[in-house]
Amino acid sequence: MKLTRQPFELELKHPFTIAKFSRTSTPIMLVQLAHEGQIGYGEASMVPYMGESHESAAAFLNKVEVSQFKFPFDFEAIINYPG
Repeated sequence: MKLTRQPFELELKHPFTIAKFSRTSTPIMLVQLAHEGQIGYGEASMVPYMGESHESAAAFLNKVEVSQFKFPFDFEAIINYPG
């Protein structure tokens, strides 16, 4: 398996406002998992008020060693991954 990632800044159509701040974009991490010619895609939004960023997501994904998994649907092994 191979995991790749791509940071992306999603521009919002309208400003998003809550009590303490307003924003017009949100950071997103796009991911791709390839296994035996099949490709799966996913994404995660990192809302700033939760303390996540492209950098924190990249740091986490850099720690994940997907080569230890033989099959992408081995949910027990993935859930129990110590990362």
